[in-house]
Amino acid sequence: MHLRYHRVKKHIQSKKDPSNYIRKFVSQGLYGTLIVMSLIVALDKQQKTPGQVIVSLLTTVLAFAIAHFYSEMIADRIVSKEKLTIKKLKNLFYEIAPIGIGSHIPTIIFFFALFGFISIEKAFLFAKVAGLGALFLYGFLVGKYSNKSKYNSFFIGAINMLIGAIVVVIKALVH
Repeated sequence: MHLRYHRVKKHIQSKKDPSNYIRKFVSQGLYGTLIVMSLIVALDKQQKTPGQVIVSLLTTVLAFAIAHFYSEMIADRIVSKEKLTIKKLKNLFYEIAPIGIGSHIPTIIFFFALFGFISIEKAFLFAKVAGLGALFLYGFLVGKYSNKSKYNSFFIGAINMLIGAIVVVIKALVH
């Protein structure tokens, strides 16, 4: 994961206008976090083993990432009308990579449950708290980079966490 982070960071820095890429990176990371949170809430209602949860998290994120990669690839071909090159495929990969970042911490938590360090119930609790923490962090960073005070940044983080939690609850109600 550390190597992947540095590759993505290097990719961002190579852009002429990194702000648009950073916007997309954050957007995709938030999207990945919401997908994983929704799945965790839905799986918590079922009697799943840690291994089943890990497989569900990884395959769901992989399916969304592939779908997003494919749709971006098709859209790029329609707009640019250029041949698809390895460089373009690499750029598309780096653009969808943040979707998977949202699954790392909950997956690690469920590995702890798989190996018996924590119970499955605690794993679900910790994964939900980690997801809410990530949502809070996204909002807090919005406030920080908008030159808001720490108090206002904290408030924006809390609102973002609340909105994310509402989205997750709505998604969980459907399942």
